Amino acid sequence: QLVIKGINCPSFQKSFQTEVEKPAKVSLSASETGVCEGTDVTFDAQTENIKGLAWQRKSADEGTFATIDETTLDKLTITAEESSTYRIISTGDIACPSDTSAEINLTVEKNITFDLTERVVICPKTETVVDAHFSGEPKSVTWEKRGKSENDYSVFSNSTDPFTLSPNESAEYKMAYTMEYCP
Repeated sequence: QLVIKGINCPSFQKSFQTEVEKPAKVSLSASETGVCEGTDVTFDAQTENIKGLAWQRKSADEGTFATIDETTLDKLTITAEESSTYRIISTGDIACPSDTSAEINLTVEKNITFDLTERVVICPKTETVVDAHFSGEPKSVTWEKRGKSENDYSVFSNSTDPFTLSPNESAEYKMAYTMEYCP
C-alpha cells in the first residue's frame, strides 16, 4: 500500500499487488542428429513455467534463426531436407527474460546416385576407364571382381575415383558403396 500524507493537501493512499513471475526454463532434445534426407526427426521440448514457445531453425547458409512454429508446446516433427540448427525460445514472459535452449545441429545427408555401365567390351591387353559417376561423395566404395573360372568375388579396389581396367579375360565386376546416414 502506498500512502502519501500531506500537510496542506489531503492524504492519498492506493493499494497495489505485486506478483513474482517464475522464470521460464526450456531445453530441447532430438530423436536423431544425423539422418538421410527425407527422414522424419522429432524434437522434444522440456519446459517449466512457459506461456508460449517459439521453435526456430537456421539452415547452414543462413545467418539468423527464423521461427517455424509457435503453436506446438511439446513435440515437433519435421521431415529433414537440409542440414540445419534448431532451438526453442520461451515466449509471453512479462517480467522475466525469455529462456533459449541449447542449439541442436541436425546433419542431413543427401541421397546419391551413380551411373555405371552394364557391359564393357574391349580387346585383350587394351584399357578402359570405369567410372561410377557418383552424384555425391560416398563414405566408402568397394569394387570386386570374379573371373570366368572363379567362384568367388575378390576386392580389387576401394576407390571412388575412376580407374583403368586392362583385363586379359572376361570377368564380372560389382561395386558397393556406403554412406554415413543414407542406406
